Amino acid sequence: MAQYADKKDYAARFPGEQTSDAILNRACEDIDAMTFHRIPKSGFEKLTEFQQNMVELAVCEQAHFCTSYGEFLNSPLASYGINGVSMAFKEDAVKTYSGVQTTEKVHSLLIQSGLAWPGM
Repeated sequence: MAQYADKKDYAARFPGEQTSDAILNRACEDIDAMTFHRIPKSGFEKLTEFQQNMVELAVCEQAHFCTSYGEFLNSPLASYGINGVSMAFKEDAVKTYSGVQTTEKVHSLLIQSGLAWPGM
């Protein structure tokens, strides 16, 4: 499995924060799904420098999203409450593209790269 960003890229984007290789791998898988697996089909190295940069940023953003909210994303609950305190995602904060829960920012980066258009 190709990894489009590493821990060093993540640390540069989010100083003082850490993530794991497993989460970066998951983020890469998510990016592959949102780009209809165009990257592994053609090869990351064949993308333009701009596209590579957008994909790297998208992976780091998706990894950050998964690091921050992963335990909630994998839950079958839409919301929950305990002792009068409840929690739910804002409807416009979490989007689903190609079966992947992500943010509008991640999707926007992939749209800019030209890789997330469904009609290609």
